This record gives sequence, C-alpha cells and structure tokens, in this order.
Amino acid sequence: MSILIALSIIFFIFIFIHAIRFLLPEKLGRLLFIANYLLFTLSLSYWLGFESLIWTSFLISFALISSFVWKGALLSLIILFAIFTIGDFHLTYNPFFLYGTHILYTLILVTLFHYMNHQTKSRRNMRSFFYRQSKNLHVLREVSLALQSTLQQHKLMHIFLTAVTAGYGLGFNRAMIFIRSESDPDRFSGRAAIGPLSIEEGHVIWENVVSQRLTLRDFIKLQKEAEENDQALNAKVRETLLQLSDKSEGLQHVVEKRDPMILNETDHYDSCSMMRMMKSQFGVTEMAAVPLLTRGKVIGIMLIDNIVDRKSFTYEDLDNIMPLATQGAMAVENAMLYEQTQDLVMTDGLTGLRNKRYLEDAIPLLFERSVKQNTSISVLMIDLDYFKSFNDTHGHLMGDEILIQVARILSDHTPIQGVCVRFGGEEFAMILPGTGDKEANILAESIRQDIANHPFEGAEQQPLGHLSTSIGICTYPGVSNSLDDLIDKADQAVYRSKDRGRNCVTIYGDDRGEEDL
Repeated sequence: MSILIALSIIFFIFIFIHAIRFLLPEKLGRLLFIANYLLFTLSLSYWLGFESLIWTSFLISFALISSFVWKGALLSLIILFAIFTIGDFHLTYNPFFLYGTHILYTLILVTLFHYMNHQTKSRRNMRSFFYRQSKNLHVLREVSLALQSTLQQHKLMHIFLTAVTAGYGLGFNRAMIFIRSESDPDRFSGRAAIGPLSIEEGHVIWENVVSQRLTLRDFIKLQKEAEENDQALNAKVRETLLQLSDKSEGLQHVVEKRDPMILNETDHYDSCSMMRMMKSQFGVTEMAAVPLLTRGKVIGIMLIDNIVDRKSFTYEDLDNIMPLATQGAMAVENAMLYEQTQDLVMTDGLTGLRNKRYLEDAIPLLFERSVKQNTSISVLMIDLDYFKSFNDTHGHLMGDEILIQVARILSDHTPIQGVCVRFGGEEFAMILPGTGDKEANILAESIRQDIANHPFEGAEQQPLGHLSTSIGICTYPGVSNSLDDLIDKADQAVYRSKDRGRNCVTIYGDDRGEEDL
C-alpha cells in the first residue's frame, strides 16, 4: 500500500513539473523536461528496485531524443550503457537482447522525432512564407490605393518610398529614387528619399515610430511630417547625380540587364563608382539597386539600404521589392506624362511663355500667399501699340516673329519669383509677388525702353517710328484689395496709357482711376 501511495505521489509531481515547463522559456523548459524524466525514472527505480531501470530507462531515452534528436540518441545510449554496466545487467540478461532492444528503440524513436521535427519545420517555414506573401500583398494593395489618389510626382514618390521603408511595409531602413534624364540617358538625378541620414537619427526615428504604433496607411498620410524629418537627406539626394559608365558596374548591370542587384563595399567598391559615392556621401556599406521599369524601359533606379540595423539583403528581398518597384515606376511615369501634358497646356505654343490658363491657376495661389504673408503683389499688363497695323503691313508671319522677340525681352526682365504670360494676341501680363508699385514702375519703364530701342525688323514703319508698348500697373494692397479686380484695374491702366498717347507706363490710382508717373 505504501508503494502505491509513493508511486501516486511521484506521478503527481511528474505531471506537475511537466505542466510547469510550458511556462518557461524554450531552452529552460527543455532542460526541466529532461530533469523531470530523470527524476521520475530514478524515483521509480528506488521504489520498484534497481532492476526496473531495464524498462524505465526507456523514459530517459524518450526525454533526450525528443529534446535533442540525434545528439539525444547518442547521449541516451551512452547513459544506458553506463547504467547497464554498473548494474551488471549484461551478466543477468542476454546482452544481445538487452542492448539490441534499446538500440532498436532508440533508432525507431530518433527516426520518428527527426521526421516530426522536419515536418514541423516545413510547416513553420510554410506559414512564414505565406505570412510574408500576405504582408506583401497587403502592402501592394495599400500602395495601389494610395497611388490612385494623386498625379503629383512628389506625393507619388513619398507613397512609394514609404511602402519600401515603413515597418508595416517592406521594412527597409532607407530608400532613394533617382530619375533618368530624358536629354542625357546616362545621367540619373536624385529626386526623393525617406530614411535617416545617420545611424543615430535612425534610432530616434525608430523609437518615435514604436511609441506611436503607426501603420503603413498612417505613414502614407504623414507626407508633410516625413518631408520635414528627411529634409537633410532629401537635399543631399537632390544634389547627387549617378552617371552610367563602364566604371559603374552596378548601375550598368541594373540599367542594361534590367535586373536588381545587391552591392556591398567588399565586392564592388573598386569596380563600381556608384558604390564608392554612396559609401562616402551616405555611409552605405551594402545596398540593393532596383530598376524602375515601365513599358520595357528603365525610367529610374531605386537604392535601398539598412543603415541602422545593418541587415543583409537576400534575393528573396529583391523578389519582394520588384513588384512594388514596377507599380511605383508606372505611377511615376504617368505623373511625369501628366505634368508634361499640363506643361504643354499651360504654355503658349508661339512664344514659349506661360498662357492665360496658367495665369488663371497661378494668380489665385500667389495672391493668397501675399494676403497671408501681408506682402505686396503687382500686376503689369503690357500691350504692343499699333500691332494690328504692323500685321496688316508686314504679314502675320513677321508679326509672330515680333511676338517671339518681345517674349524674350520680357523673360529677361522677369524676376525669379515673378511670372510672365502671354495674355492674348499682342497683350502680355507679368505677375510680381513681393513687389510694390514703385518697384513695378521701375521695371515697367525698363521694359518699355528696351522694347522701344530694340531693332525689330519693320518697326520703323510704325506710327511712332519704332515698336512701342503701353503698360498698366495695379498693386495689392492699395487701390485693389481683391483678386477679381487686380488684373482688371491693371488693364484699365493700359487703356489710360493709350489715351495718353501710348509708349508710356500708368499706375492705377485712387482718384480718377490712375496716377501718372
């Protein structure tokens, strides 16, 4: 009866310790598992007799093999051999039967656990693979939706780069985009980047991301914050040019073979000028160079690196990047085509100046900025005198040539912050942010004199003996306090210049509608 109670207590303790091991870390739990089986086996042998180890030792083999498989099998055979030798069991029992049974049991058990571990590892790898694929599909879906929301290049590049670098995206530390020049296909100019400029900055960004628990969609929405955080990196990238040549092995491979490539300073520093430049300017030690492919042509290249965690790239990483890179490239190209089309729509085909449609879009923004900043904005309306007479005398082809030459003169006089447009026919407009009426008048007089003194062909037959202009000026704030009548009053000032005999400048005034200077 006492043996039965003791065995019951031993079994209860065995079950209790076996349950506790699941609460411990894997390695510690495995050691407790083996120790529990050893304790259980020794306890049984104590109460049932030392000879019971002949069959209870199977438990030791089970514990070791289930924990360490082949190593456990070898260790269990050594332990069993020692036990059987110490106990002289080979003298009492047939040694071939004794050792043969345990060796066969060990082989069967190790084969079974090897198979089970292989299957478990395969299932784990399969789950990991499907998780990564699911994550990549999620990234593609989020990016696809975001890319459809805009046709502005800088916004598209932000979305694209965010998907590559965000933790809920592909999770790389830093990415940069270089776009191929249309005029010089061997040159790639930096356009945009996301990520830290240094390792220290990267750690700060990462801590901020972790604390805010941002998702990929959150990152995409935070464009302004990203632009502010990455100003230094973007400024440096935009100053960087990549040149395609025989001395740049990596860039040449990506562009000509249209395949991504993993570059590192150990293998490619001497043969790739791009690797040397990225190392010296951005501290890159390893990077993935990915072509931006669309319709069979390379429109740019994306460089990705892990400046913070120094994680190495794999070819699986390249496979994950390429679908996203292709999707991003298509969106960027569409945006470039859209901007080119918009540029054509907003440009006068004859003079190359912006046209009236551009003025209608631009002046509200410029006027709104002046109101917010409490600064002046002036409008010059410039009309060529007796131009219909010139066309009637010399023909429209020569008249067109005059308009082209006048446009060049106006372009030379337009300040960097200003805009000159062909308003229609022989009339031009110049928008001058940050310019008061006195400064506008000085500029207008300079334009009037240069046009009057320019040797236009056929201009000597004009009524005034040369080509001349009538110019009107209106300035905000002052006589015009709204956008609607800013251009209208500048146009009225032009008519006043006509009434005064042409070839003069008039500032719209408060009294009769103008003030002559």
